[in-house]
Amino acid sequence: MSFSHISAMRMGALMLVLAIQVFVLRPETVRAGIEAAEQSIATVQRFGNAALGILRDRMLTVEQRNRSFTTLVTSYFDLGIISRRVLGPAWERTTSRERVHFRRVFTSFIVANYAARFESAQLEALKVRNATMQSKNSALVSSEVWLPAAAPMRVDWQLVRQNRTWRIIDVTVDGVGMTKRHRDDFAAVIRRAGLPGLIRKLQEGTVPARAGT
Repeated sequence: MSFSHISAMRMGALMLVLAIQVFVLRPETVRAGIEAAEQSIATVQRFGNAALGILRDRMLTVEQRNRSFTTLVTSYFDLGIISRRVLGPAWERTTSRERVHFRRVFTSFIVANYAARFESAQLEALKVRNATMQSKNSALVSSEVWLPAAAPMRVDWQLVRQNRTWRIIDVTVDGVGMTKRHRDDFAAVIRRAGLPGLIRKLQEGTVPARAGT
C-alpha cells in the first residue's frame, strides 16, 4: 500500500471525525439540548412549588389535600410507566383489567403515603440544581429539598418527554430509587399472596413503607 494511499485513508478518517463533530455541535442541536434541559428543570420546579403550596394550605382537609395531590401526581408523573416498572416481571402476567385496577390503587397508595411523609417532614423548599440530558427525550434533574434544622437532602428526578411534555418516571432520594424500592417490596408480597394480595395490602396501607421511599 502506497504512502499516498495511506495518507488518503487518514484524511478520509479525519474528515469523517470532523463531520461527526460538526453534526453533534451544530447550533440548532446545542440549542435544542439546552431548551430540553430547561424544560425538564421547569417541570420539576413547577411540581415542587405546587406540592409545597398544597402542604402549606392549612385550610385543606385531609381529603381535600389528597384530592389535590392526586391531581398533581397524575398531571406530572407517568403512572403507566411507573406501574409497569414497580410490578417488574409480574406486569407481563397481568390482564389489561388487572393493570388498570393496579394503577388506580397504586396511585392512591402513592398519594396517601407521600403526602403524609412530605407533611411530616415539614419541607421548606425545593431547589433545582441542574439537568443532565441522557438522550433528546430523557433527562435526569438534580435538586435539593430543604428541611428545618437539617442538611439539604438530594433528590434526583428521572423524566421522559412525550409529545413535547416532560413527565416524571422515577424519584431518587439520597441514592435510593422509588421504583426499585417499591418493586422489591411488591415482589415479596406477590410471591406470598399474588397480585390480588398486593392490591389488597395497598388498599389497606399495610405494604412495608421503609425509610427513604
